[in-house]
Amino acid sequence: MSQIADVNTVEETARIFGVSAEVVRTLIDDFFLGTLRVGGNEIVPRRAIEEFIENNTTPAIFANPWGTVDPIKVYPRTSSRREPAPATSDRRSRLGSC
Repeated sequence: MSQIADVNTVEETARIFGVSAEVVRTLIDDFFLGTLRVGGNEIVPRRAIEEFIENNTTPAIFANPWGTVDPIKVYPRTSSRREPAPATSDRRSRLGSC
């Protein structure tokens, strides 16, 4: 990430991410990407870009030699994770009395 300038315009940030400037403006409007207002311009600091990348990078899933996923080494994102539904052991309890 040493190629990222200390401060970037919206268009420069779009080039860094490989998306359109409108996508970057949507990220800014939805508070996913921090900016500074300088005059009438929005400036994206390098730290905001680095934090966005760190917070939104999906972790790699490591497989063992047999090709199955090892759940111990999977680290899901915690910011958008929903709580799992409670497990029910009896199917009839969900269906009610028939």
